[in-house]
Amino acid sequence: MKTIYLSGPMSGHPDHNHPAFHAEADRLRAHGYQVINPAEINVEGGAWHDCLRADIRALMDCDTIALLPGWEASQGAHLELHIAHRVGMRVVMAADVKKGLDWCCENGCGPCTPKLADFEYYRSEDMSGRVLSSLTQKVWVSKCCGADLALWDEQQKAFLDDSHPVNPPRNEPPEIGDACLWIENNEAIWNTACGEAWSFVDGGPADNNVKFCHGCGKPVLAVPCMANEEASA
Repeated sequence: MKTIYLSGPMSGHPDHNHPAFHAEADRLRAHGYQVINPAEINVEGGAWHDCLRADIRALMDCDTIALLPGWEASQGAHLELHIAHRVGMRVVMAADVKKGLDWCCENGCGPCTPKLADFEYYRSEDMSGRVLSSLTQKVWVSKCCGADLALWDEQQKAFLDDSHPVNPPRNEPPEIGDACLWIENNEAIWNTACGEAWSFVDGGPADNNVKFCHGCGKPVLAVPCMANEEASA
């Protein structure tokens, strides 16, 4: 992660929930992260739509969106999450972001996510070049371009020597951006990021114990329609 955007509830909270935004921004910055804090963008307040426009412009300069407690009840956070998810940003819970080790690509791409790849360490071929046998093992490489990894210690501000552990001890928050985003419209239809549409006789995905998308198999991240919730209240 390079730059984190904080997203959460403001409207209807004392001081627009700015104290919570400021506290989380201070914590993350102390851990060495660059943070875009919406509470610092619209200090004087203003019309909801104008504030949201400014926030979304700032969101586009980030690679990660971190959700604060209560985001589920915020229309603005819903929209920010939807945009961030669709443009390929990392989606994490702010409370899960910790300081620690980070994997970097040795090709210079910067911080990256490790992935397992097959490394061929033995091959036997006949005279014509046809492969007779091949032996491979799993190794960790960078997800960005498949290069070797270097382990960065944020506390010591230095690279560590061990580049290929069996299980990378990456202290990065669990990413929920790989989930399938289910967004409910005002007709109680749940449209999914993988192109499906679902409806329920009663309630939504959580009420019906739907944890994984029936279309793509990814974990479900449900965003209920605010209008439907207000109507049922």
